[in-house]
Amino acid sequence: MLSRLLPGAGMCLSAVGLTARYCLFESYIHNLAIIKQKMLLLMWHADIRLVDAEGFLRQLLAKGAG
Repeated sequence: MLSRLLPGAGMCLSAVGLTARYCLFESYIHNLAIIKQKMLLLMWHADIRLVDAEGFLRQLLAKGAG
């Protein structure tokens, strides 16, 4: 179960004490970098969609006024 949540933790499950905690912490840091990259990608796509939506609304207003 834990190895599915933290990919790097699979090797560390047999370890005990400080070593196990270090392995889990290392996995957490690795996953944090991946999550950060995914969030940045989602934000980039959201920004593009907002710009597209703004342009669409401006076109509608221009057609309505013209």
